Amino acid sequence: MQQVVEKTEHTAAKWESVIADLAAKRQAARDHTERLRSQKQELALEAAMGGVEARKRLEKINAELAKHEMESNDWDAAIRQAESGRVKAEHSEAEAAERERCEKVSVSMR
Repeated sequence: MQQVVEKTEHTAAKWESVIADLAAKRQAARDHTERLRSQKQELALEAAMGGVEARKRLEKINAELAKHEMESNDWDAAIRQAESGRVKAEHSEAEAAERERCEKVSVSMR
């Protein structure tokens, strides 16, 4: 089940949590990509020299790397959206705090 994040309901602190979670997932994906690149380096010579199994594995790794590149762009976009949500929440919270301060000042001046 996919969870839809409603931007207007989150506080800045909640957005920080979302951003941290997304960043951790993005880093895990990057780490996996680096492992794939290492495997690719190890197989490249054998595959180039006609190793059938190495060639098959290399083709799978190349396809997975292409998929990871697209997913990396998705993680980056998700983080940018969450950061935008955090900024909006920070502005809303600041405006609410200012309204509350003004109301307190107004009440104390009566």
